[in-house]
Amino acid sequence: MRRTEHGRRLGDMSERRLGFGVFAAVVMAATMVSADNIPGDRPPCVVIYPHSWNAGPGWNHLVTVTNHCAYAVHCQITTNANPAPTMADVAAGGEETVNTFLYSPIQGFQPTANCSQR
Repeated sequence: MRRTEHGRRLGDMSERRLGFGVFAAVVMAATMVSADNIPGDRPPCVVIYPHSWNAGPGWNHLVTVTNHCAYAVHCQITTNANPAPTMADVAAGGEETVNTFLYSPIQGFQPTANCSQR
């Protein structure tokens, strides 16, 4: 087996990278919120999907509203990180993504979405 100049086997570093990748995947899965567990009052044809985007100095908290209804909906979205409501108007069969928090120091958040027919 080949060794580095410091005497390590070449396989050692790839094993560490694999271990870090598994750890990162577990942490990400633990901080994600299932679209099925989003609290709020809305028609069953409206799906809410929260996700975070690393924006350098912090995390942007994004909420995507997918409307599978035959009518347009108006949604009011709040989160545990930002209780000020963010509004989203989504056409029938449409999808909108709103940013509920810019540069949050934490990745995870819990949205609440209340939607009604427009």
